[in-house]
Amino acid sequence: MKRFLSAGEGYALFPTKINYRMSRYFPAWRAPLLFVLSFFMCLQALVAKGTDPAPDAGRTVLLQQGSIVVDSIKPLTIGDRIPETLWNLPLKVVNHPEGKDTITLQEYRGKLIILDFWATWCSSCISAFPKVYDLNQKYAADMVIIPVNSDRREATDAKFVEDFLIRRNVVYHLPSILDHEQVLFRLSGHRTIPHYLWLQNDKLIAITKSDVLFNSDFPDVINGGGVPALSNEPIEWDTNHPLFHKGNGGQGPDSYIFRSFISSALPGLKRVVGNNMDNNAQISRIYAVNVSVHELFNMAYPEIKGYLQSRIVFEDQSANESARSWSFEDRVSYDLFCPPKSHQEAMMFMQQDIEKGFGWKPIVCELETACLVLRMGDGPSVMVSPDRRRITNIYEEISGPKYYRNGPLHALIRRLNQVANIPVLDETDFDQLVSLDLPEDLTDLDLLAKMMDSQGFKATFEKRKIDMVVFTKP
Repeated sequence: MKRFLSAGEGYALFPTKINYRMSRYFPAWRAPLLFVLSFFMCLQALVAKGTDPAPDAGRTVLLQQGSIVVDSIKPLTIGDRIPETLWNLPLKVVNHPEGKDTITLQEYRGKLIILDFWATWCSSCISAFPKVYDLNQKYAADMVIIPVNSDRREATDAKFVEDFLIRRNVVYHLPSILDHEQVLFRLSGHRTIPHYLWLQNDKLIAITKSDVLFNSDFPDVINGGGVPALSNEPIEWDTNHPLFHKGNGGQGPDSYIFRSFISSALPGLKRVVGNNMDNNAQISRIYAVNVSVHELFNMAYPEIKGYLQSRIVFEDQSANESARSWSFEDRVSYDLFCPPKSHQEAMMFMQQDIEKGFGWKPIVCELETACLVLRMGDGPSVMVSPDRRRITNIYEEISGPKYYRNGPLHALIRRLNQVANIPVLDETDFDQLVSLDLPEDLTDLDLLAKMMDSQGFKATFEKRKIDMVVFTKP
């Protein structure tokens, strides 16, 4: 006999005759109790089956990106094999050239794979994209660099990230993985961006910064030559002890009575600044590793902090351009180890070292200088933005017009003062978000003034007496 049951019905597994005989041992009042007990026994079995640590249980949850597994992910180390689960993990992607919504690393297996971790707010990440695109084009047969957006807020907003990339498709076309659960980011073990994971022969072979990416011999790496030594994990060093002391960041003398040095950038060491101060406010150490020359001067002369490039001039006019570029772009390292001194005495040592090393001493003084002054205009009204999410390419070195959308005016003025050769002064008292079109070259202040005039502002060149930082010969 066979029939389909509806909700609330039971099905007798015994012939009627046997049921009748069994009724002597299982009176009718016990039937509901038997049913309830059977239900809970089945439920317990199902729960036990769902929670047993089956061999494939972890993989199943990882593929679903369950929160428990994601939170317990351990970072990979150099030489580790890439788990099969990761190769087949569906990864959401935007701006894919073939229109795909998801990809897997399996699609690129056999190539050198470089995962490029980025976010739209990371200007150094974005400025590297044109080079990333060129590398992808040049070595497409053997290598792929895949951007990975792991910012929790952005990676859940596919349209925002996709629109961000689409605007740049005329210059370079890059897809991006949206790692909203931060599975890939956690596997890398790094908390800063940009950084790059190099995968080859099913293993993690390196974790690097952009300097290694753009200075590698890719044909050699593709053929198994390995990533340059510079790509190794950052060398750990203890900031409570002198650099190079007993192998702290490398080899050096065993002890120092007094030591200071200025060097070029130190590959492999993380950027870090600080000092060692005892309970009596006595300083015995000042260190600054892999900072710009400008940052180093700011440490030694606190009075010049906050002065951007447009307010810095050199006493020797012929040195203005070259020295300005040198002070903002070159990276150096400085280390001072001395007997405990007061803050003033320690800073005096640092200032003497810097003046001897670079041949310049900064002073703040009032100068009459040419400025670009921005005021509210009488022409068309300023485009005010209701959207509070800023979108801009003013921090990128790419061809094409610049734009600034949904941002505060003061942030734009600050950026202009970071690149301009004369001060840009804001006298608008404008405190709303704006959207503006800007020239490709932000240092072209003549064109910038014309474009600002057509968008509700009035930009004029005027002489003003303002505080400036003047670098003089000691």
